[in-house]
Amino acid sequence: KGSIAEIIIFKKVLNETEQEEVEQYLMNKYAPPANLGEDLVIDYGFCDTSLTSPNFYKEYLWNTGSTDSSIVVDNPGLYWLETIDVFDRVSRDTIIVTMPLRDSLILDNEFSCFNEPLSINAFIPQGDYIFESWSDGNTNPSRLLTQNETLSYSVSDSLGCNWSSNDATMTIDNSLENIGLGVDTSLCVGNSIQLVQSSPTITNYLWNTGSSSSNLVVDTSGIYILDVINDNGCENRDTIEVTVIGTAPSLSYSIESEICQGSELNYTESSTVPPGNTIDEIIWNFGELDSVFVSMGTQVYLDSGIYSGFLEVLTIEGCSSKENLLFKYFQNRSLVSKQQTTVPMKK
Repeated sequence: KGSIAEIIIFKKVLNETEQEEVEQYLMNKYAPPANLGEDLVIDYGFCDTSLTSPNFYKEYLWNTGSTDSSIVVDNPGLYWLETIDVFDRVSRDTIIVTMPLRDSLILDNEFSCFNEPLSINAFIPQGDYIFESWSDGNTNPSRLLTQNETLSYSVSDSLGCNWSSNDATMTIDNSLENIGLGVDTSLCVGNSIQLVQSSPTITNYLWNTGSSSSNLVVDTSGIYILDVINDNGCENRDTIEVTVIGTAPSLSYSIESEICQGSELNYTESSTVPPGNTIDEIIWNFGELDSVFVSMGTQVYLDSGIYSGFLEVLTIEGCSSKENLLFKYFQNRSLVSKQQTTVPMKK
């Protein structure tokens, strides 16, 4: 024997359509379609929530892959449930879960130059929330960075749940931090100054003389300032004081760059300096250990090949000018023939 759930009495014979309507009514009453309710907004805290459906269905399938009657939701988004009831009817419902406080814990990628310390601040929602820490252990929600880091932070609620922000990259461009013109120095007119510590990232130079070259030819004692900008728009400057002690010689010389092996290489120089300066020393070097300290002369190479050397002229005041030289000696066939050894033919 069983219990009667419900009796329906009709005062007429039902047609086919009416019978279907009654059947639909009874099935929906005792096995209604899947219904997850209104969209869900969690406006406090970071705890997970659950989505539940009545347990009178034969089968369950969530878009997460679960086949239970309920699931735990740990992320905002769209969720759906498909069920099969006792009448083998398939139904589906969808719900959108919004967690605005989790979405508010956003950390942007940041960039700064070395001379502009990077300030970052963790967002803490209004209400009963506590800042826990940054991913590197720092417990101050506001901080200054001086080096590259990848960071996130976490916040907890009064329910004992916490949430972490996304990871963000904090980049500080240090490429110009150590650029410099060197210590104050004494130079000669015609000498140049430039960065002794430079960076390949530099794209713009500007001297206080108005020059935009990477080096500056000095003609006057004084203070020189160089401003540089790199490809990220970062800037730095350095200052140097230069004392002009004289004028570098203007090199004037004559020398052959190509000659036959064993032939004399003639060289001569007639460099000049302005009044008040005196040439003290002339140095010719032809790629050998010893140099020649005369204005003119000859040099002979017995072997063919390419040789390097230089001419340097110095003044009593301590100024100098130097130029590197390159000589090419071609093979002298007649000389090579004379140096060959003749071997008699055997009888």
